Amino acid sequence: MSRLYLSDAETAILWFQQADLSGPDDPGRWTWLQGLGRALLHAGRPEEAVAVLRTLVECHPDWPFSHGLLALALAWCGDVAAAQERFGEFVRRAPHPAARAPGRLVPVPVTRLSAAYRACDARILERFAELEEGVLTG
Repeated sequence: MSRLYLSDAETAILWFQQADLSGPDDPGRWTWLQGLGRALLHAGRPEEAVAVLRTLVECHPDWPFSHGLLALALAWCGDVAAAQERFGEFVRRAPHPAARAPGRLVPVPVTRLSAAYRACDARILERFAELEEGVLTG
């Protein structure tokens, strides 16, 4: 995650892919799947992120952000209907808007995040707001 926070999404992707080699039965798999999905989004590769984030939802369906991140990836791929459906599940699992802020995923102070990471986080917030308002157009 540190590589991602420092705007080195491609290196983060490699590390998360390496971690995933431990296999589908590893109980911690969801942690690097969410990191890999986020890194793919930061790298501008939402189609790849969709596949990873679908697996994340299967691994850890109770974690609200698995649904939120998948909704985001689907939205960035232009699949508005699927994005809205998945976002509805995100809202159902995290009903309070403050609980849906992407900043909740980051355990480091915002001042330690790269400008590029913060910019992507801002785009995530914008897309979440569009999903929330139902104004997403693709």
